[in-house]
Amino acid sequence: MTKEFNVFLFSLSLLLKRKTSLFIFLILTTLIFIIASASFVTESIKKELILTHDELPDIVIQKIVGGRQQYISSDYIEKIVDIPGIQSIYPRIWGYYYFDYASVNFALVGIDPLEPIYKKSLENALNGLDIKYLLQKDDWLIMGYGIGKLFDEISYSKEAYFRLPDGEYLKLEPIKRLDKDSAIFTNDIVIVSKSTAQKILGMQEDMYTDVAITVYNKNEAVTVASKIRDRLKDVRTVSKKDVLNSYQNVFSYKSGFFITLFGILIFTMILIVVDKLSGLSQLEKTEIGVLKATGWTTSDVLKLKFYEAGFISFQAYVVGIFLALVYVFILKAPLMLDIFSGYASLKINYSLIFAANFKVLFFIFISVIPFYIAAVIIPSYKIATTDTYEVFR
Repeated sequence: MTKEFNVFLFSLSLLLKRKTSLFIFLILTTLIFIIASASFVTESIKKELILTHDELPDIVIQKIVGGRQQYISSDYIEKIVDIPGIQSIYPRIWGYYYFDYASVNFALVGIDPLEPIYKKSLENALNGLDIKYLLQKDDWLIMGYGIGKLFDEISYSKEAYFRLPDGEYLKLEPIKRLDKDSAIFTNDIVIVSKSTAQKILGMQEDMYTDVAITVYNKNEAVTVASKIRDRLKDVRTVSKKDVLNSYQNVFSYKSGFFITLFGILIFTMILIVVDKLSGLSQLEKTEIGVLKATGWTTSDVLKLKFYEAGFISFQAYVVGIFLALVYVFILKAPLMLDIFSGYASLKINYSLIFAANFKVLFFIFISVIPFYIAAVIIPSYKIATTDTYEVFR
């Protein structure tokens, strides 16, 4: 045991003498850090989506004309209200408002404080507010955390102006800013009354963006959706599963960045392995020759090289993963999170919940450590089994 420990310490002392060891360590650490960071961000956002899965309506009805979504009138609701299995119907008013001053889009949502709200995050937005005040006035707005920060910068925190379709401006009073803990879904949201939303979006009073429906039996959602389509010929129904799949597709598309990083890691490892297999440096050959000349066996030399390669690759893996954890879950993944949230939206300032794909971490492990150890051991074995005189010559 003492001998093994001494060999291990000796391998570390040799590593510290070589500048190439530090160079390889930095390359491996950087690659592992970037790939692990991308994995953590992706998994965290996916976990957020799964946790909010229950808030999604069972069915969403959208009117489609010429392949494009149109506003839906209130008489559509009257035609489906008696379909068996429907628990609740929520006509929704929402849309996007382009705020040209900051070149970003706001998600504009209209609500009625007296009507039930299908989404808990929107319901929570009204907590602590005087409902009578909201009913008496129509010029209030509740803003997401990111919009609140933007309004502070441009002195809109006490009164904000929204441009109407006719070119006139509508003055609104910000009365509440949503908590940053919910920023992943509410960062760029503006909640106003239904009538205010209709004015800003240019909608008629009896028109809605779409209709959200909940059903008593979740297993019958497909059947209920089919009955709705039988009665309303120009609509499409979107199920909760369809919404989740669309989210997954968006993140799968953006995960192409993550796959590209994996490719870079594999390519870099191949380059390192090929470089090592082409032969050791003259310094490393001399080291092995000296060891053999002083009585080291081939087995001892291979142990020494195993410790060297194992230590440098495992240390790069641990440091890379640790730095990725700090970068994502403490520093909130600056720059990288923009890739997933989009550059045209407000910058999200919230804490990513911890989530990790251990299969990915394991794949990174086996892509780095065994390959690098093999790349060091194989040429070392060739030199260690060569005659010492030939090595020095």
